Amino acid sequence: MYCSMLEAPAPIPRIAPNHPIPQPAGSTETAASPWPQPAQAGPSQLPAVRTVALGAATPAEAHPEPPPIPASKSNRYLAAEIQRKRVDGARVEWVVPPLVARTCKRSNGRFELAEYNDETAWIYRSANAKVNSSSTWYDRELGRRLHFGRYTADEGVLDDDVFGAPVPQFPFFTMDGQTARPQRASNWMYRSRSPKRGEEGRRAQTPPPTRLPWAPGCSPSEEEGGGQCGKGKGKNMEFDDSDNSDEGMDLADVVAGPVATNVIVVEGLDDALSAVAFEAIARDTLYRSGARPLTIVHARGQMWVRMEDAAGGQRALRGLGSLWPELRLGY
Repeated sequence: MYCSMLEAPAPIPRIAPNHPIPQPAGSTETAASPWPQPAQAGPSQLPAVRTVALGAATPAEAHPEPPPIPASKSNRYLAAEIQRKRVDGARVEWVVPPLVARTCKRSNGRFELAEYNDETAWIYRSANAKVNSSSTWYDRELGRRLHFGRYTADEGVLDDDVFGAPVPQFPFFTMDGQTARPQRASNWMYRSRSPKRGEEGRRAQTPPPTRLPWAPGCSPSEEEGGGQCGKGKGKNMEFDDSDNSDEGMDLADVVAGPVATNVIVVEGLDDALSAVAFEAIARDTLYRSGARPLTIVHARGQMWVRMEDAAGGQRALRGLGSLWPELRLGY
């Protein structure tokens, strides 16, 4: 079946949107949230805002305000829960992908992840509109191209080069003159528009527990392949929807919970230094100290560096300490 029009399951957000959008010159109004609660849903009264394309240095064309969230009684624009499976009690849940989708024969346009009045949304872009993004993924079911900054998969997502990954779940809308109209949310995305030969319809097999990261509060035991929970510190990271990078929001903001000793937290960063620039400096410093980071994320003046193990975390702690004396480092 091509381009199924059935309701799509809901994704998990794991990427960062574009820059916040400045208000029009001379405006003194304070913009309220464009996403009211379902009981308050109704026509938006917010003024039109100006948008900056991903990675652009200057504002682009003006766009009308985003639409309100549809009322809860209608799930037309909402996606269902993503399927997850507990493979091992000491590991994070596996995100179960759908069967590898075939190519959608028609194109239903492009959507870009951007911000309006401090709220994040997928915004429809016309064919001649300029889109500056470091990542382009494809919704094969609805025939959409999705543009956003650098993508970092959820810990429970495996083999996304074949099976794809959930779409960050923010409202989708298009513009009809001055009216913002909600659209059905994309559910699943792939790195390519079409599957490779032999991949279409392929089903992902349940992975061995060792392929999944340890769950928060769990750590390896002395027994080979075993684990124990409730002792030590765990790790839990979720993507936020804001970033101060001037390079197209390439680094994901995170809200970090308790972290393991393989995760280094860096505080006291220079706000004038972009996330992309700081990441380049940090990676160079870590490589020179013999530490190879798995993930680096930068948000709200802090940076999280995830290493493969605790020994790597200790090397990273020593290496990052050489960047600036005023940095505060910890686990």
